[in-house]
Formats: sequence, C-alpha cells, structure tokens
Amino acid sequence: MIAGIIFILVAIGIYSMPGLSISVIMLLFSFTIILFGIRETAFVVNNRMLIKNWGWHLASSLLTLIIGIILISNPLITISYINAIIVILLFSKAVQNFLFHYTYSKRTQSTIGMNSVYGVALVFIGLFLWSSPQIITTFLITLSGLPFLIMGILCIALALTLRKTHKKLDAFKRSFQDKTKDTTYEIIED
Repeated sequence: MIAGIIFILVAIGIYSMPGLSISVIMLLFSFTIILFGIRETAFVVNNRMLIKNWGWHLASSLLTLIIGIILISNPLITISYINAIIVILLFSKAVQNFLFHYTYSKRTQSTIGMNSVYGVALVFIGLFLWSSPQIITTFLITLSGLPFLIMGILCIALALTLRKTHKKLDAFKRSFQDKTKDTTYEIIED
C-alpha cells in the first residue's frame, strides 16, 4: 500500500512539475549518450586489430561521447535534440515506406498503396511535430508519469486484495480451530 502511494505521489510530482520532469528525462538521456560513447570507444580500442578503418569508428564513438557531454551541459539543446531524433525517425520510416512501396509496386503493377499513404502521413506528422516541439515534450512527460500512476493504482489494488484475502484466511483459521478444538486424536501404532 505504501509503495502504491509513493508511486502515485511520484506521478503527481511528474505531472505537477513538467519543467523539472523533462529536465530529469533529458539528463538521463544525456547520461545514456555518454555511456554509449564510452562503451563504443572501449569496444573500438579493444578490437582495433579486428576492425578495418578503426579510426573512423573511434572518431564516431568519440563524437558520440562529445555530443553526450554537450547535451548534459546544455539541457535546452537536449530538448531540441530529442525532438529532432523523433522527427528524423518519422522521416526515415516514411522514406522506408516509400522505398518499400516503390519496390512492391514494380512487382504488382500497383500505382498506390497503403505504404505510400502511410509514408505521406508520416511526413505530415513529422512536419507538424517539427513545427511544434512542445507536443513531443508533453507526450514524453505524459509517458514518463503514466507508468508510475498505473503502478501506484495496481499496488494499492493488490494491497487491498491481499488484506481482504488475509482477513478471509484468518476467519477460516479461527473457524477451523473452533471446530477441531474438542476433537481427540487417537494414535495408532503398527
């Protein structure tokens, strides 16, 4: 029950202080980028004999590390970076759908398909999100608070169910003890 209340309080805190919440999310994202850069750098250095052109891989991993450090030093860049990543992912998925439709339409002689419609929709969604990045930020805050809220509700529901089950079990124990109190047992030895 206490854990459920704590989860709900955390969710309320996330929703009531969105600026702080998004800052924490961006801080965690920046730390993740830094750790990824460190891991990649260590991998490249350890496997430099096996990797052709390992210098480029090292440069890429060091660039990732530097980007993580830059992101952690300036949270506003991090917010823009998150928005750009989401929009770029939408655009890349749109291009993938266009390419799939192009390849598929050559085989079937089809002129339009759901993949091309989906690709166009993704382009428009990406442009819309690029023009108003606060929607992505709001969505991230909502998604970060929702699991805490759900976990809190589930923990409280589980605690109440366990309390009810415990009361029924105690009542059964008392009833069983009352019914078997006067019973005498006979021990039979072989």
